[in-house]
Parts: sequence; structure tokens; C-alpha cells
Amino acid sequence: MSLPEEPAEVSRLAQLIGAGAMAKAGSVSENAERDKALEDLVAFCEADPRLSKIMKARSVGQDDLIALVKKLEDRGAAYWVKGRYVPVAAVSIPEIFGYCLMVQEMEDLNTLAINQILGYFDGIANRLRLPSELLGG
Repeated sequence: MSLPEEPAEVSRLAQLIGAGAMAKAGSVSENAERDKALEDLVAFCEADPRLSKIMKARSVGQDDLIALVKKLEDRGAAYWVKGRYVPVAAVSIPEIFGYCLMVQEMEDLNTLAINQILGYFDGIANRLRLPSELLGG
């Protein structure tokens, strides 16, 4: 299994968001830069047809998406795997984004779900099987 190519904008935002998460007590300017990058990530997701369809189907707004990224960080997914910052990559790939939302509703992103997400990016997990309505199908 190979990961889909990461858009340059997502890579740029991941650098900013990931660096901000790794700095325990960043400066005000670092925090503002991270907050802006999170807002830009939301705009990216809203502009992507597949991601926006998932957002609409699940009634996910800006605050919900930002909270999901932060929850992934807090629950143990704040890793760089194969050049991708997992919390950002997870919401920018429709298959993983749908999975995160589904699991969050059912189990609140427990350890098993976080390990499955990390495994997906590390290439050790099988493709996640999701209902087609989550993927815009």
C-alpha cells in the first residue's frame, strides 16, 4: 500500500502545526502561527470536494476539525511518519478523516484506533474499510 501524494499546502501546514505541537510552551507568535495554520488546514479541507463532502455529511465545522487535530495529538498520534505529521495527514486524506470521525463517534479515539491510524501511515496496516458514504461514494 502506498500513501496518496501529499499536497504541498498540506506539507507546509503540517510543518507549522507539528512544530507548534512539539514546542511545549511556544511564544505568542508561534502559537498565533499554529492557530493560523490550523485555520488554513480547515480552509484546505473545505475546498477539497471529498473532504468537504465528509465534513457536511458529519456536520463537522471549523472548531470540530481543529479539535480533532488536537485530540489526535493529545491521544498519542503526534508523530512524524514517513515525512507526514499524522494529525494533519489524518484529516487531509478522506479515508483516514472518515475513519477518525467514525471512531470518535463510537469510541472517542481510543488507543487501538490511534495505533491503527499510525499503522496506516507506517504502511503496516491494511487499508481501512469504511462505509462508502464516508468517502463520498
